[in-house]
Amino acid sequence: MTRATSVVDDILKALPTLTKTERRRLLEGLCANPHLMEDLHDIVTLLERRDEPSRPYEEFVQELKAEGKL
Repeated sequence: MTRATSVVDDILKALPTLTKTERRRLLEGLCANPHLMEDLHDIVTLLERRDEPSRPYEEFVQELKAEGKL
């Protein structure tokens, strides 16, 4: 396990014990870091879309080819 993974695991374990104010401060600190903003956006997008239906990659590629986009 890398140090970064260990830190993330520690934060995730601590989140349920934090007060609303502490969670807000943590998130504000993360959002203030420009290097993390894109990753945070990706995580939110994944969470929002996790219940959407999926399809095989090969099917998607065939559709692009049929439309002349690939």
